[in-house]
Amino acid sequence: MPELEKKTKTIHLRYRPSELEHLDACAEAVGLTRSAYIRRKLQGLPVRPTLCPPVNWKTYKELGDLAAELRAIGNNINQIAKGINTANQLEKPIQYNLPEPKSLSELAEQINLTISLINSNRLEIIGVKETDEKG
Repeated sequence: MPELEKKTKTIHLRYRPSELEHLDACAEAVGLTRSAYIRRKLQGLPVRPTLCPPVNWKTYKELGDLAAELRAIGNNINQIAKGINTANQLEKPIQYNLPEPKSLSELAEQINLTISLINSNRLEIIGVKETDEKG
């Protein structure tokens, strides 16, 4: 891969404050820095809006935290179900207040489905389609 040429040369331009505000607004609208925006415009390159919509990153992070918590709960349920199944196979007594392994497995499946939906929503709020991520 060829080595990229470094940007070492500068050009000084004078703008009115209103022009600079407009320029900065245009650059921000497409998710570019002022310098990158000017460079693309001067070179005649397309300046397209960013693909990622404005995101409430707090919501994005909280959905991720929720998915992690659900995964931890799902792992605990799987361990409990495995313990019950192992006790049944070894014909050891099981405490009567524990749930049935089948209901635990169904609960774990629901948790996995919920995690999948949360992850789909997280991708959607940042503007990524699931097919984009996979391929």
